[in-house]
Amino acid sequence: MDYKTIYEEAKQFGETNDCAVKAAAIATGTEYARVHRLFAIQGRRNRCGSQQHWTPAVLEHLGYEMENITTIARLRGARTVRSAERVLGSGTFLVRVRGHILCIKDGEVQDWTAGRQHRVKAVYRVSKVGEEAPMISEPSVVRVTVNPEVKTGKAVPMGKRSVKSQIHGIANEMWNAAGCPTDVAVLRKLRKTMMDVLEQQGVKRTSASTELGQWQKGVL
Repeated sequence: MDYKTIYEEAKQFGETNDCAVKAAAIATGTEYARVHRLFAIQGRRNRCGSQQHWTPAVLEHLGYEMENITTIARLRGARTVRSAERVLGSGTFLVRVRGHILCIKDGEVQDWTAGRQHRVKAVYRVSKVGEEAPMISEPSVVRVTVNPEVKTGKAVPMGKRSVKSQIHGIANEMWNAAGCPTDVAVLRKLRKTMMDVLEQQGVKRTSASTELGQWQKGVL
């Protein structure tokens, strides 16, 4: 089941805002009409979006389950739809971006966002209940720790790196060490710590604040 097939089936319903229906149909290899009915049972109305908890409920009815692997996918480099297509490899995955959900199946984006730079917010592996599906391996960088020199506030030789590179480099290092959180409240606290560390290394707080704001947009 691919996006083109599902897209043609969906035309008969005159639907819009049905990305969750399409993604679930593609992920499970189920005809659009059946998945459409199951979402309607959950409470979805025609030409209206879906609540996030409806998708796992529909998949469960079809004998599938979703596993959140966002942290591992991010550490592997799945930051955009385009990069996720390269990173995820074999298997079936549902990927959430802002206001949209899509399916990536065996390394191919089954959606109109293929090749786009939409920022990935969450990644879920989809598999049949009780069946072990292919899984992207957990990379060694999951255990990344903050450079001891960063922790103590000692100056790190910068060479030819710009202030922007310094800020983003330390931000990424500390974010990885914290487990790659995406919760806004957690990021806000982590950002304050980053600013303290950067200030100890001679970076102005105004510069750090501006660049960390740009860095945070790339994480969310």
